[in-house]
Amino acid sequence: MPKLNSIHDIENVTALCPPEVFDSKRLLMFYLAARDGSFAMTAAQLGLSPSAVSHSMRSLEEELGLALFRRNGPHVTLTGAGLRLLPIIEELMQCMKKIRQEMALLDSRSDQLRIALPQVLQSLMGSSMLGSFRECFPAALLEMGVPVSCEQKEHLVDFTIQYEAEVPAGVVRRDLIKETLHLYVAPFHPLGQHGRLKVEDFSDLWWILPEKGILETLKSTFLKGIHIEQRVWNLPDVRGAIDLATEGQGVLCLPDWCTSVHPVEPALIRLNPFLEAPTRTISAWWPAERPLSWIAEVFLSLLDGDLEKFR
Repeated sequence: MPKLNSIHDIENVTALCPPEVFDSKRLLMFYLAARDGSFAMTAAQLGLSPSAVSHSMRSLEEELGLALFRRNGPHVTLTGAGLRLLPIIEELMQCMKKIRQEMALLDSRSDQLRIALPQVLQSLMGSSMLGSFRECFPAALLEMGVPVSCEQKEHLVDFTIQYEAEVPAGVVRRDLIKETLHLYVAPFHPLGQHGRLKVEDFSDLWWILPEKGILETLKSTFLKGIHIEQRVWNLPDVRGAIDLATEGQGVLCLPDWCTSVHPVEPALIRLNPFLEAPTRTISAWWPAERPLSWIAEVFLSLLDGDLEKFR
């Protein structure tokens, strides 16, 4: 192996050295020691002795032909070569993480399907649609959960079902349904006695919403210019929102498909506001670099057919 004579050679070290030189454990030790400034702390995190970490770093320095650390008692700092090497190692750590994530996906069951979608959209997965899927794939493992982070969306689920405005750029997107938002109140609510309403009639009322994104849609369309943030009940599910509205606690805003899954009449009456009801598009999306699995394609096809009755 050629000896590296200057810190500039480190950037080309991948091309100069055979793959076996880059022991992932040593690279991880270097990264942790550089971050924490202590071989002892690195050893504690990895379940090793400080002398084992120190020996490994000496071996790495010998292989590269450069000093990477300055040792000052229990503390260590990076040399110029170490500082140049650190961002390369950080990039390698990210690559290793991605390898593990991709291999975990390949190792998962071919008939396992993970979907991320907001709580309110889980009502879209009606019993008839899920029944059809279970009938076709009785042994399939189906998991539905609320998105937690971008990383979860990209790596831990097959696809995400989300509202149009929340779909990130640079992904494959498939629109499923355009929903219309309607307003409902109890018959004894003050607005229940009105005929055709204007936006001003809603300025001092309480609102009941089963999904926080509805508020943003209302503020940008129907309630533009009216501040209602302090008069909102955010309920975690559709059924709870309907029950609260039935008690006359506020104006309920629901997508049109919700009333097919959860009937609201005659307990509630639909209002006829002055402005046109706002609409939103529900889409499925997944990273372009990771095509849908066959079972995900089947699930979306069944869902698309089940949504026909709402279109």
